[in-house]
Amino acid sequence: MPTVCAAKTTVWDMQVPKLEHWNHKGFTSIELVPQGLMMTATDQQGQLAREGNIHHSVDTIDILYSSSVGAHGIFFWQPKSMEGNQAYHIPITFEPTSVSRSMRLDLSQIPEWDPSSKLIGFNLNPGSQLTLQHISLTGPGLLEKLTAGARSLLTFDVIHAYSVNFLWGPRMVSNVDHVHSVFQEVPPRGSSVNGALYVLLVAAVIFGAPNNRMKRVAVLFILFWILYDLRMGTEMMTYANTDIKTWWSKPIELKDYRDRGSFTAFSKVAAEFVEDTDKKYVLLTPTGWPYFNTMQYETYPASPTTSDEGASLWFVFDMHNAYVNDEGRILVDDKPVSPPGKVILSYEPGAFIFRTNE
Repeated sequence: MPTVCAAKTTVWDMQVPKLEHWNHKGFTSIELVPQGLMMTATDQQGQLAREGNIHHSVDTIDILYSSSVGAHGIFFWQPKSMEGNQAYHIPITFEPTSVSRSMRLDLSQIPEWDPSSKLIGFNLNPGSQLTLQHISLTGPGLLEKLTAGARSLLTFDVIHAYSVNFLWGPRMVSNVDHVHSVFQEVPPRGSSVNGALYVLLVAAVIFGAPNNRMKRVAVLFILFWILYDLRMGTEMMTYANTDIKTWWSKPIELKDYRDRGSFTAFSKVAAEFVEDTDKKYVLLTPTGWPYFNTMQYETYPASPTTSDEGASLWFVFDMHNAYVNDEGRILVDDKPVSPPGKVILSYEPGAFIFRTNE
């Protein structure tokens, strides 16, 4: 495979007879052992750093280490444009392990990251103990970038509440490991395909015979329009297909609705337990939105509240830290929050319907 197409990796090996290129300060002890570079920071912060000077892109950093007690601190880099003690940094945690373990830093979504920085390293907090074995800094090659871009182009989002107003459209990433997680963050990973289309349109204007310039632009624009329409139309079809598989074709106890999971079905079941005398009921959920609005809609004119205000009906959803004790009270994080009562419906783990004793 041509070198330009292959992924590129720089390895900083710590299992060497002599430590070169690295600077350190603040450690209680630091020494080379057969397993690697063993560092201990007891009373103060320790720093290990070196010049970056890497001349290829780097998306991920894999650190092979061992540590009996673990270590906390920051990973930092100082671009050539920064002076003094200024530097970018992100928190880093090395979990305790009795064997060698690899920890990955994903820097692909950090625009400030620069592998050619004049200084790259770690600050470890007091109480840290760590043996570094080697550090691998990897960036995608041309072939991987093209493959990832093509696959991410055909990776579809799922429908959300905001989809009624806008859609993200196709995205492009350069790392195949990120293809399936493109739309798992907001905003999504990667860059919009629109950028590539604009570049092609500008190139069509600049290059080629002047007398065919507008014709080329028009043909490209129409072609892009058709391809975009096919791609986005296919995404819309996946929305409908998912709804059929997870909602319309399932019995109520197995229904999942888009990004609401089983809550939409739970709210419909819960509404059947609301009686005319229930003006208010308690709703316990991890967050307020979107649960409260949905329950308000399903149970109107009764309305949800977050605390005991004389309501006898309690709905609990996605609260794995909530349970009913032997006294018949709901406990959240082992603290009682309700009067005595009983569970009248166990819906799923972390979800149930409860009514207090009259």
